[in-house]
Amino acid sequence: MRLPPWKYVGVLAWRTLIVWLALHVMIRAMGGPLVYTAQGMLFALAVILVVVLADAERRRERRFLGNLGVSRAGMGAVVVGADLVLEGLLGIFAGGLPL
Repeated sequence: MRLPPWKYVGVLAWRTLIVWLALHVMIRAMGGPLVYTAQGMLFALAVILVVVLADAERRRERRFLGNLGVSRAGMGAVVVGADLVLEGLLGIFAGGLPL
């Protein structure tokens, strides 16, 4: 598994942040919790992963990075890492990790 170049790592991390914020705002607007349980975190991770990778596919970045030797798993690893950092920071600042 090969990670994307640093420029695209930053782009994927920013997109993950935007989708993560939008998802949390929507859940809070519907009366949901600020910090999820472990199952909620996995569901949010799956939603974020699908949305960010679908957006990369729509922008044809997936094909471009594939030509550079970057697999979908490498792109997914960046998204998962950014999401776990964001969830961890939210858990710490909201009063403890939800695990």
